[in-house]
Amino acid sequence: MSKVREHFAGYRSHSSVLAGAIAVAGGAVLWFVHVPQVAILPIAVAIFAAAFFAFREVFRRRSGGYGFR
Repeated sequence: MSKVREHFAGYRSHSSVLAGAIAVAGGAVLWFVHVPQVAILPIAVAIFAAAFFAFREVFRRRSGGYGFR
């Protein structure tokens, strides 16, 4: 929980860790609803990319324009 708090406070960027957690959760949901296995990885990668850029933008706004710390 502290990683989320640090990220949204602008103290330290955890964009990749948070995006990875979202992608793994999304991949698990896709697996449980029986999406074909060849489709799960590309969808999970797309989820990771979208979440990463969203988290990175949130961190930039909170940290005063820095992309990482």
